Amino acid sequence: MFDHIKDELKYLSERDFSFEGITLPGGSKHRFSENHISRKEWKDRVSPWVFPYRKKDRLVIMRKDSAKVIFLNGIMTPLSIAQYQCDMLSMMLGEDVELLHIPQSGILGDLLSCVNDRVSLRPSALVNHCAERIVEKVKRTPRIMVIGYSHGAIVAGKAMDILRGRLPASMLSGIHFVSIAGGFRQYRAKNVYAEHFCHSEDPVCRIGALSALKPKGKLFVIPRAGHHLVGDYLVGIASGDFGKRSRFYRRCRGGERFLKNVAEQI
Repeated sequence: MFDHIKDELKYLSERDFSFEGITLPGGSKHRFSENHISRKEWKDRVSPWVFPYRKKDRLVIMRKDSAKVIFLNGIMTPLSIAQYQCDMLSMMLGEDVELLHIPQSGILGDLLSCVNDRVSLRPSALVNHCAERIVEKVKRTPRIMVIGYSHGAIVAGKAMDILRGRLPASMLSGIHFVSIAGGFRQYRAKNVYAEHFCHSEDPVCRIGALSALKPKGKLFVIPRAGHHLVGDYLVGIASGDFGKRSRFYRRCRGGERFLKNVAEQI
């Protein structure tokens, strides 16, 4: 792990990484944002900072066997917030979404887990667990969508890569991978249709999906800052700010309902 940390620090230094652009001024004041104070109980607001470090080895699956869409959250996200993000995705898509929750392990544990998944060539326990659930889904439903946000995009992306050795190309072609604010340093999975949504001024994207190793798949970028999933990205996607040609946008049958809900909370 020490070598991974050194490698990551060097990578960030070469790209002049800073957290500038991670949030938009006033972005948390709207009630629809997952970062709004009303969305978090006091224990959720303090738990990332005081949660004892522990190694993550399993996802928390909020099982919906009939759902054709699964979602993986980012770091420092309590279950209640990840479920809210999942519910908003479900509203936007107009169909059930199954949450694969990446549990918290304190700020140190979350950052180390993220670094490990970005740098290590060996899949983590979270990646393997994600791959197992995708295999279960694909065998039940030939066509599924996997949505990964931030660290969730790293985990899901690496799961896609190792699935090349577990599933035939004909089954992989039925997977639609959507990364939003993807933090991966590379995405190289073949036979999976992939779409990546990025803000050019989002620092996670600048060291992730927009960094030197161009990911396989279609890239959708707009000149904007902000990293929050609901508060920053989903509103832009549903509004057509990223264009209307992506498969993800065309699948959003509940986009108007989602935007109406957002407008009522401004």
